[in-house]
Amino acid sequence: MNPLQYFQLKLTERKYKTLDSFIPFTLTEQVEYQPYNEVENRIQKFKCYTEIGKDASGKYGMYLVELGNKAKPKIMILSCLHGTEWQSTQFSLKFMEQLENDTFPDHKFRQYILSQFHILFIPVANPWGYNHTTPLSRYKGRKNANKVNLNRDFYDFTQEESQHIKKVIDKYKPFFYLDCHLMAPRKDGGQNYQDMIVGNVDHESDLYRDFIAKSLSVYANREVEQWNQHNNREHNGLSRRYLFNKPNPFTPNSFPFILELYRPVKNKDGIVAYLTDQEIYQFGIGAMYLFFKSAIHYYLTNNKKKIK
Repeated sequence: MNPLQYFQLKLTERKYKTLDSFIPFTLTEQVEYQPYNEVENRIQKFKCYTEIGKDASGKYGMYLVELGNKAKPKIMILSCLHGTEWQSTQFSLKFMEQLENDTFPDHKFRQYILSQFHILFIPVANPWGYNHTTPLSRYKGRKNANKVNLNRDFYDFTQEESQHIKKVIDKYKPFFYLDCHLMAPRKDGGQNYQDMIVGNVDHESDLYRDFIAKSLSVYANREVEQWNQHNNREHNGLSRRYLFNKPNPFTPNSFPFILELYRPVKNKDGIVAYLTDQEIYQFGIGAMYLFFKSAIHYYLTNNKKKIK
C-alpha cells in the first residue's frame, strides 16, 4: 500500500477521522523580507512567546512561540538557521499567525491541532544572519555573527543559537520536528536538485516523508525530491540528527524532517528564480500543513488507547 492510499484510511478517532493528501485551500499571498525588528513585533503579538536567549552577537533575542495545549504531545518547527533563507521565517510565521487568530483556511484541522497538541515554534534561529542578509543574497547572512554554519553545530554546540535550541528540544522532547530551509541555484544558474525537497533521517519515517513529498508534488504540479536517511546522516552537527537521537515520552521514535525550497538569488548575469515569492509562500505553508497531518497520524496510530 503506498503512502497516499494509506492516508485515505479512516481512523477511529471521532473528531479527526480522515488524514488524506488533499490540501483544501489556495493561497495568493507571497513572502516578503522584513527587518528583524518588524519580525520581533509580529512574534510579540502571540499570546505565548518567550525570549530563550541572545544570539552569538549578543544583540538579538531568540524567541520560542507556543500554541495549542501545553499538556499535550509536542511538535516542533524551526526556521531560518541560515539568515539567507529568510523566506522560511515568513511563511512559517504566517502559518502560526493564522492558527493563532483563527484565520487558517482549514478550521477543522486548526481546532484539532490546537486542542490535542502543543506546538513549539522558533521563527528565527539565526537572527543576526537574518538581519544582515539581503532579499536576493547568496551568502551574506548565511552564517551567524561568529561566521559559523549553525546547521553543523548540533554536535559540539559551540554557539549560543544552537545551545538555546538544544535546551528547547531537551526540555520539551518533541516527537515530530520540521527544519525549514531554502537552497540557492548554482552560480551558473543551474539546479542540483528538484525545485523542492523533503527529507527524513530514519527509514521508519519513510511513509511520512513520501506522503508529504507526493502530496506536495500534486499540490504544486511539479516534482518534489525525497532525501533518504543517508543525506541526513552525513553530518553529526545537523539539528535534525540531534532530534532523531532524542527519545520522547509520546511515541516510539522521534521523527525529524527537512523541507528545502529553491529561493531566488542575484547572480552576476541577473536574478535566478525557480520558484516565485508566491509559490514559496504557497508551497511552504502547504508542506507545513502536510507535516502536521503526518504528526497527527503518527501519534494516533501509536496511542490508540488514548483516543477518545
